[in-house]
Amino acid sequence: MGTSWHYLSNTFLVVTENSTKLMMILSPDNRARLQAESADLDILAMLNLFIPIDDALSAGYQEWVSAGAFYRGATLAFENLLSELNDTKLDLWIPQVQVVFAASTPEYLTLFPDGRTPFTSGAYDIRINTVKALGDNLASYPGLVATKTDVDAFYTTLLSTRADQQQKEETVRLKSDLLETERVNTAVGMYTTLGNLMAKFASDPAQIDRFFDLSLIQNPPKDKNTFAVIVAGGDTANVISEGITDTTQFKLFNTGDTAGRFFTSTSATGTSEPGEGIELAPNTNTTVVATDLGDPGNTFLNVTNLDPTNQGSYSVVIL
Repeated sequence: MGTSWHYLSNTFLVVTENSTKLMMILSPDNRARLQAESADLDILAMLNLFIPIDDALSAGYQEWVSAGAFYRGATLAFENLLSELNDTKLDLWIPQVQVVFAASTPEYLTLFPDGRTPFTSGAYDIRINTVKALGDNLASYPGLVATKTDVDAFYTTLLSTRADQQQKEETVRLKSDLLETERVNTAVGMYTTLGNLMAKFASDPAQIDRFFDLSLIQNPPKDKNTFAVIVAGGDTANVISEGITDTTQFKLFNTGDTAGRFFTSTSATGTSEPGEGIELAPNTNTTVVATDLGDPGNTFLNVTNLDPTNQGSYSVVIL
């Protein structure tokens, strides 16, 4: 079989494979470029076809980001309980048992046959079941009723917190699958736009260039160098938290409908004042070096949504 004709390959699908963050730059950028020339009725028709596709991608990305945030929170809550088990609970339970049964007795070894180890290492669910087993075994010793009550209560908390974490993990998986569907749909939509532009400018195809960011399509950045954030009205978000030097070069994108201020800082929670960093109008981009955005030595890149009420979206590529 001969080599496939390159026009039959959807380049937008290919370059964004495994990089929805790149699609989160290309899609709104294409939309903005169509919007800028929508006085042309042909372009307006293309824009109207593409708007709901881009909106669906943005909504899917937001839902995925939100699900991930809830999952990280649930994971931290569960891991904090495991830390409490190791740092606090065992230090209470073991001495309480030793008051009744010395460490060398069969009763003590029934309750803690392997000491602290099965409580503090191994798979999450095995550690939870180890706590349950301790509570079950304590039922045989009336002198340790108070200890059993505490162990059982902590087991219940562990179990419910773990279930919440797992439910949120499943939500992330589902939202990730839906987002991948939207990425594919968006690539098809952009491919359709390209076909329509080719038809419109068949006698002068060079005009098609201005509707796409060819620098990112022809030389797609590595996913680790691509970042996208959604920022609530008036809020500031961290975009990059490591790997920045004074000579790092960025391409900044405002992919939403609200003005934003990009700036470097000494922390992920740093803020800025008017006149600092670089402000970008909606649907615009610019290329800068790190020292254009803040003081030398700053290692965090943040962005502030300058609209106090409406959500914004912003992206960055490290060049």
